[in-house]
Formats: sequence, C-alpha cells, structure tokens
Amino acid sequence: MNSLKGAVRRRWHIADAAVSRDGMTISGLDWGGDGPIALLQHANGFCAASLAPLAQLLRPHYRVIAIDARGHGDSGQPPLPEGVRWKRFADDLAATARQILDETGRERIDYGIGSSFGGTCTAIAEARHPNTFARIAMLDPPVRPNEAWLKKMGLDPAVARSDGPGLAEQAKKRRESWPSREAVRHAWKDKPTFQSWTPEAFELYLNEGFKDLPDGSVALKCPPAVEAAVFAASAAEIDMYDAVTAVACPTLLVHASQGHFPVVFHELFAGQFQNGVHRVVNAAHLMPLEAPALCAELLFEFAGQPPSTASSTASSAASASIP
Repeated sequence: MNSLKGAVRRRWHIADAAVSRDGMTISGLDWGGDGPIALLQHANGFCAASLAPLAQLLRPHYRVIAIDARGHGDSGQPPLPEGVRWKRFADDLAATARQILDETGRERIDYGIGSSFGGTCTAIAEARHPNTFARIAMLDPPVRPNEAWLKKMGLDPAVARSDGPGLAEQAKKRRESWPSREAVRHAWKDKPTFQSWTPEAFELYLNEGFKDLPDGSVALKCPPAVEAAVFAASAAEIDMYDAVTAVACPTLLVHASQGHFPVVFHELFAGQFQNGVHRVVNAAHLMPLEAPALCAELLFEFAGQPPSTASSTASSAASASIP
C-alpha cells in the first residue's frame, strides 16, 4: 500500500527571533479526519514521511499529523549550531501543536508520539509547555545521563558512554548528494542498516528524504551537518532526567533491546515521569521503520484501544510523493 495516500502537505510558521528575523517554517503531513489528534515526530536525520506506515495504522482511531523538525524534510533550515538546540525542537513542536489546537478547538493533543530524538523532544515539549499532550509515547529515545546521574546509577562513565559514541562524527561523513535516487538505492539496499526496514520504509526514505536538484541529481533534505549538530547538541544541552519530572500525563517509554541505549538508562528515565511506564521490546532502534505494526500495537495498548486490523506487513513499496 501507499501510506502517503490521503496525506496533505501543511506548513506552520513558528516565531524564533533568536535564530531568524523571519521565524521558522515547519512543514508536515496531515492525514485528515475529525478524530482525536496524534502528533508524530520523526528521528534525527529523517522526515515526517518516514512515519507514514505507522500513521496509516493509527488512522482508524486518530487524525494523524506528522511534522518535519527544523532542518529536516521540507521545514526551514536553521543556522548552526544555535538553531538546533533541543529546546528549540521542543518549542517548535509545542508551538505547532498550539496552532493545531487553535484551529480544531481542542484543548490538548491526544497523543504525542516520537521516534528516537522525536520522543525526547515530545517529552521536553510537554515539560516546557504543560498540558500540550494528554498522552505521550517515546519509541527508544536517546538518553545520555550526566555525571551526577551516572554516579546515582553506580555506572562507570567510560562504560556508560558506550551507548553509540561518535554519532555526530559518523553523520558528518555521510554523503549528501547523489547522481539519482536509483544510485542511492543501489548503494544502500544491501547495507545492514536498511536490511531490517520494511521495503516501504526504504522507498519512503528515498522518495521523501531526498530533494531533486536542478542538474538532475538528488541531495539529502537533512544535510549531514544538521544531523551531526543535533547529535552533538544532545549530550549536554539539557538535563533530560530533571526536565521530565514536570511531565504529569501518562508517558510510555519503549526500550528497543537491539537499540543503542542501555536498558538501565531507560528504566531510570521512565521513573522520572510522574506517570511513566517502561516497556522492553525485541526491536531495533528505528522501530517504526522496521516494525510499524508492533509500534501501533504498543501505542493502542497504552491508550486502552483495540488494535487496528491493518497490517504493515502487506505494504508494498511506496512510489508516490507529496506535492
């Protein structure tokens, strides 16, 4: 199936005088409907369309909206490094949510759902802007405790920081432009990173994660410099363990056993929320790209809803693009 079917490209304007006199444009996809709202945020380096298979599975119960973070997808490009502070991503999400709520007349977003970086940003958004979300789900969020928290856990900092070192440096080395999408497909199709993804997720990344250039070549919509700057900013910019103590709404934190982060980090992090629930699943870090049906099952279970009968396993490669 084509998970982008029914989605409409939308744009919101966010005031941010600190990085731009004209503010920031946030782009996103809206699958429409008049049901409760689920607002989705993708992982670092990706875009709203990467969550389309999950969005389709959620549609029986929700009006699903997924946004491109600043510097990603079709949203505005911020100056580096100031423009990619994690607090700014969280404020963008909250400001976009407020505009959606104003236009729909609702009081809160019913479900804030984020993959990796997107999950952490969703929690920070609720901490900084209480009552934005009625419920939150974080799918294997990046969590790097400071020295005080490592000491509290009884962990050696040198060992504890083995949860994916060098991500910023790896991102900087990523190739930004290619002769064509077919060249990308040929180069990447057999790489271990993409082997666990669904065929549709891979095609969505090729179609929507790259932009067409005038000479016929393609380039990543999220430049490697932006992706690297986001990784670099995550380490010390905000004390997430302390920040989320302000979050009162029900919060699900899903730990991917095949992911990058020690389970103890997530266990302790979930315990910082006033109403946190911790789950461990046998999945890789980018679980919405590998197992969207599993994600939907977890999300529905947490919300006390019957699961959708739709299955992402029957999805074929997506070929359409959003204008």
